[in-house]
Amino acid sequence: MSNNAPEQPGDEALNNNPEDDIARLQNLLEARGVPPHVLTSFGSRMHLFLNRSSSNMSHAQQLLVKLQSKQETQQLDACVELCQMLVMGNEETLAGFPVRQSVPLLINLLSVEDNMHLMLQACRALTYIMESLPRSTSYVVEAIPHLLLKLKSIQCMDVAEQALAALDMLSKKHAKSILQSGGLSACLCFIDFFSLNAQRSALNITANCCQVVTANDGHLFMESIPVLISKLNTQDKKLLESCCLTFSRLVEQLKGSPGMVMELCKDGLITNLQQLLLVGSPTVMTSNVFTMVLRILSTVFQHCTSLATEFIKQDASGTIRSLLVGNKTPVEIGLTPTLLHRSSNEQFEILCLCAELLPQLPKYGVFSVDNMLSGTEDEKHRQWFYRDSGDSWQSFSKADNKVISASCDAGETDVVLSMKLNSSVSCDYTVDLSTMKMENEETGEIYDITSSRKKTFIPELLHSTSKDKEKEDCRLTLLNDEPALYDELCQTMLLLLFEVYRSSATPNVRYRCLHCLLRIIYHSRAESIKSIAELLPLSSTVAGMLSSQDSRLVIYGLQLSEILMKKQPVLFAVYFKREGVMHAVKKILAETSVLPGRSNVASPSDTVSISSTSTIVSDKIRSFVGSPPRPTTIVLPPINPDTRYSCVLRAGALFLSCISLKFMRRLLISIVMMQIKFYGFSSQRHMYWIRETMY
Repeated sequence: MSNNAPEQPGDEALNNNPEDDIARLQNLLEARGVPPHVLTSFGSRMHLFLNRSSSNMSHAQQLLVKLQSKQETQQLDACVELCQMLVMGNEETLAGFPVRQSVPLLINLLSVEDNMHLMLQACRALTYIMESLPRSTSYVVEAIPHLLLKLKSIQCMDVAEQALAALDMLSKKHAKSILQSGGLSACLCFIDFFSLNAQRSALNITANCCQVVTANDGHLFMESIPVLISKLNTQDKKLLESCCLTFSRLVEQLKGSPGMVMELCKDGLITNLQQLLLVGSPTVMTSNVFTMVLRILSTVFQHCTSLATEFIKQDASGTIRSLLVGNKTPVEIGLTPTLLHRSSNEQFEILCLCAELLPQLPKYGVFSVDNMLSGTEDEKHRQWFYRDSGDSWQSFSKADNKVISASCDAGETDVVLSMKLNSSVSCDYTVDLSTMKMENEETGEIYDITSSRKKTFIPELLHSTSKDKEKEDCRLTLLNDEPALYDELCQTMLLLLFEVYRSSATPNVRYRCLHCLLRIIYHSRAESIKSIAELLPLSSTVAGMLSSQDSRLVIYGLQLSEILMKKQPVLFAVYFKREGVMHAVKKILAETSVLPGRSNVASPSDTVSISSTSTIVSDKIRSFVGSPPRPTTIVLPPINPDTRYSCVLRAGALFLSCISLKFMRRLLISIVMMQIKFYGFSSQRHMYWIRETMY
């Protein structure tokens, strides 16, 4: 009977002589037609590498044998040596390390509760394995329940903190496993007793786990929310950033379930975030944390309007003044407020918060164009297409679109995708962004690809004569029940919005200012509009917007003039003429009425034929909204000689007939009617002519 120990897996490979390995490699290369002298140029390096790998593998196998010993002294020595080898190694020197065999042995040592040193060394060995061999996390994931057990019942603080370090590394790729194992409550249960580094690791684990939460996982994290809220008062910069990142990811993941967001905020989250904005120390409250807190509040208020009304009642006006001016003292009327120095990102997030405190604008009529001015995060990516074998364009999936767009933005030229085009089996396709081709690596088929940033426009919203059924907005209820509180908020915002709009040169900040202004004026009463007109230069601002070369500013100016004329038609008819709004509109209309070879002023008896591609403004708007040109010819009927108003009518009709998208017709028709009303014109024949031209 043989007394030899059973041969371990991999022993045969370990007992091979490096010289034999070199000989087999040389024979393999010669069989494939490689000259023998090729290997001699790097033979010494190969000898060194094989000898080192063989030595490490042999030492690792010896340590595995010691780990299986029944004597704890040998197990502890083996763990210490294993930690030293892993700390000094990397993926090259530890090539072939038996991760699959060592991880179960180390997990078993974590259960030896009567030997704290052994548990600590085993936990360190697991951490060092993941540091030196990042691909080994798929094997170490089996240790998650055992590591969490060391946090739920702490017997040794060093073991618990080392378990947090291991879980921190695992949470980067296996956050879902930690979450489903109850990792959030385990990491935060005794967080106040940990050292500062261990607390940072615990909050990093929590933030990573919150990336994968869903509305059905409330029982896994809701009991930990009070602990996280208490950490908003910390004076450590990294702890505060991780805590805010946790709430930001939670709100982003749960925003589709308003009930879950309400439950998330029931323990005073909004109040604590408000206090953090007002009294946060500049050394702790970095710009990144500041914008993150503002984004949390604006996202919550957007999807839970009842929380927005509660925030308004908690001195929202003073909070807005403090964020933009630096104190809660009301701005005196007639004095220009001095704004705090804020970055463009900070100003943008403050304005987003201001907008979510106000009721939403409708999505029909002149505001239907807003669907194209602001897109979701998915719409910001290019839409990519490929031409299939049937010569028709097909779109890539959403995930593939994001991958291709990210590679294109990063300057890469080749992207490899795994897709199912003509069969049920996935094939690898190489997308060449330099030649705009896609090649099947197996069959060699080549497909054309293209991209587009155009957004889908829904013209049905423009012709909607009835309001769609909207969700109940608690901000509208507050507006009707407590108009004084709403007027105070709007007056505070208006003064600051105009100053931000005047002093900022960032387009997104200016657009957001105008969006807030539209929300305020649309929902304000006619009496309030009159006082606003006496307080702020609305008419001159609208005139400047209409004379801008920016299409967005022009559209915002048209929307604003439409609202003001509906609220106070008599007052703004005078203001618009005095401040140049009429002139700006006439200038826009005059640009479309200038034809090659013809006079700028059309004769009343002439019949004019004009193509929609011959005007400057229509081309500008068409290039912005992405509508293809439509060569439609419009013949205008003759008009009687009394043409005091016919120039305005004809210019307006020409411009309206030139624009292929009907939403711009409906947007500008109000301006034309405004001029007619101001001049006292009421001819039924011309009114009928305008309507026929429009529709």
